[in-house]
Amino acid sequence: VGMIGACELVADKATKRPFNPAHLVGANGVKFCQNHGLINRMLGDALALCPPLIIQEDEIHEMFDRMELALDDIEAWVRKEGLREA
Repeated sequence: VGMIGACELVADKATKRPFNPAHLVGANGVKFCQNHGLINRMLGDALALCPPLIIQEDEIHEMFDRMELALDDIEAWVRKEGLREA
């Protein structure tokens, strides 16, 4: 019994085209999450969250607030590096 959720990072949201694996977007995404105090794990280009079953509602909000900050950083990095190109 446990909880798990994930956010898949893709180069094109409409077509769900993945990033080039050589860009290591998922691995870098974990680093951006850690910069905001969020511990997660990488599954390819998906960022998995595995909170404890006893997590409280305010902690869930904090977890998603931190994830939002990390996703903003990931988006800025992807744009800066031009990683959306096919």
